[in-house]
Amino acid sequence: MNPLILFDYCYYKIANYYEDLYVLEHQKELAGVILLSLLQMINIDTLLMLFFPLRFVSIYNVIGYFILLTFNFIRYKKIITYLKLHERWKKEKLLLKPIKNTLVIIYIGLTFVLFIIALRPR
Repeated sequence: MNPLILFDYCYYKIANYYEDLYVLEHQKELAGVILLSLLQMINIDTLLMLFFPLRFVSIYNVIGYFILLTFNFIRYKKIITYLKLHERWKKEKLLLKPIKNTLVIIYIGLTFVLFIIALRPR
């Protein structure tokens, strides 16, 4: 199984959520890329804060975020587009859809909870 499926599904659900808010197709896709990159950067920061002081992590945040943003932008604009993901998941079974949505919500929630826990001083 491809380990990027979780990120693909999170990107798809974020972009799908913003579908009603934005008029243009590219706006929702860009919102998905930006928010997914932010979640990934928070995950990386959480892991780094376990081993390095907070100051070390904050120096590389901007650089790391733009690297992730570039990678995700290329991935979701050139390699796997929103339309391909939409075709893959639009016919989800009714039983699997709430389970996958719950997993996405748990992933996003755990990302922020673990980040807050990692921020506590030791």
